[in-house]
Amino acid sequence: MNLENAKEEYIKAWDLIEVYYSDRGWKKLSQAWRVMNSLSSEQARLKAVKEQITIRVKGFGWKEAAHAWSKGGMAYDSMELMKHFVDVILPMEAKLGVPTEPPFKIQDNTTKYILGTDSGLSVENVALNTKSVEDLKAEAMMERARREAEGETDRDANLQAHTMPKIDDTLVGFSIEYCFAYLDDDGGEYYAWIDGVVERIVNAEKRMVDIRWNEEKVHADDVTVSRHQLKIRSWNGRKVGAWRKFVGDQI
Repeated sequence: MNLENAKEEYIKAWDLIEVYYSDRGWKKLSQAWRVMNSLSSEQARLKAVKEQITIRVKGFGWKEAAHAWSKGGMAYDSMELMKHFVDVILPMEAKLGVPTEPPFKIQDNTTKYILGTDSGLSVENVALNTKSVEDLKAEAMMERARREAEGETDRDANLQAHTMPKIDDTLVGFSIEYCFAYLDDDGGEYYAWIDGVVERIVNAEKRMVDIRWNEEKVHADDVTVSRHQLKIRSWNGRKVGAWRKFVGDQI
């Protein structure tokens, strides 16, 4: 793995750790089963549990947490993978603790090194003759931020819970993001996410709510409170009318 590949893996690992610390990450057994029981299809359950295993393997760097997706041409089902999550991964977390950042790994054709260790630093400074570990990490994080700023990635979409919130009184006060269409100076259309807070449930059956918008984000001639339908199919979508939880401004 060369340095560019190592930085790319570091970016992906950071994305996974970020998922763990969001509402989407399974931190307790009760939460894991609640999500699994709420998902209506085997495909959705399989995708969810695979994501949680991948977080530990590629995000945390725990190869011991890995589990094959199939054996002998037969795919493991969600309950088989869930058993691995419960019996192997959760005890491993209890023993090792959860990392706050991923490892930065690089290897040549014969030997694996983890940068930051004596062997890794030796390879870094002598054989590869390149930048320091911290410089490489900083470059990776700058690239990650650039992709987000230029719209190449949408990290917030990956931080949403597996199921949308219910439209009832518990949604009042919910930090929401809603996708609008605007026109640029040349008349071209662009999409923008605006955040606010659900102020009132107007009609739960029709999924209509009033939203008070973040006044720092709306245009000067826009209203600060408006009524919108939170459509089921628009949850965590990519088009005008899409909605999701506001998880904070990405840096």
